[in-house]
Amino acid sequence: MKNCLSILVVAVISIGCQTQSIEAQAAGITLVRDGIPRAIIAIAEDPDEHEQLAVNELQLHLEKISGAKVDAKTIKVDEAKSFIAETQAANKTPILIGRITRERLAKEFKKPLTRGAFVLQVADGVVRIHGLEEGSYYGVIELLEQLDCRWFMPGDLGTVIPKRETITIKEQTTKQSPSFASRHFQMPNREWQKRARCGGDVFRGVTASRLRPTKETRRRAHTNLGKTRNTTVWWMANESAGNTACPIPSSSPTQFPR
Repeated sequence: MKNCLSILVVAVISIGCQTQSIEAQAAGITLVRDGIPRAIIAIAEDPDEHEQLAVNELQLHLEKISGAKVDAKTIKVDEAKSFIAETQAANKTPILIGRITRERLAKEFKKPLTRGAFVLQVADGVVRIHGLEEGSYYGVIELLEQLDCRWFMPGDLGTVIPKRETITIKEQTTKQSPSFASRHFQMPNREWQKRARCGGDVFRGVTASRLRPTKETRRRAHTNLGKTRNTTVWWMANESAGNTACPIPSSSPTQFPR
């Protein structure tokens, strides 16, 4: 009977240890523990605007979530390995953002590469985020969204920031690439648009103006469009193509008299 009890106790202890181990593994990598920062962020010595914005955004929101101010520092690209070793030796999590981790993550990118594409990798006790142009910033936004941050609309009413004293991020390799090269809203709040991952290339539009065409231009337009003498023609002057005009019919028939 005593032997059975001993075996049962050992089994319970073993199961408890395994459960704790599984929970710790599922918890992932710790960035903040009990309100104390357990991570350090690193970027290149001469960060571009996207890298700097990514660091600022991560620091801001980690502090909003937990109250902990996570330090950031600049390093040379070839100092990434030594930074990781020193940070882990201090029992902290290294977070590398931007070009200082490009070599490690370059193989993860699919070709052809799209502006705004990024890789978020959490492995071996290290968080690495790298992207093309604003992609590094989008990678930080992805990390924050995994921590349940949300920006449904501009302003405090549309912002959701969770409160927790301990912040962990799961191990992963997340790769994302924009489906559209240009993603912009006609609205003034640029900060919110960035968090909504709007951005990309800005395609030059066209300028519409009602110009009085020459007799020859009117003749060609009327011939090509098969319209009557009072057809309106809108001349779309393409600014990037040397003011080349192309006729577009309008619904108002009295703009250009003969």
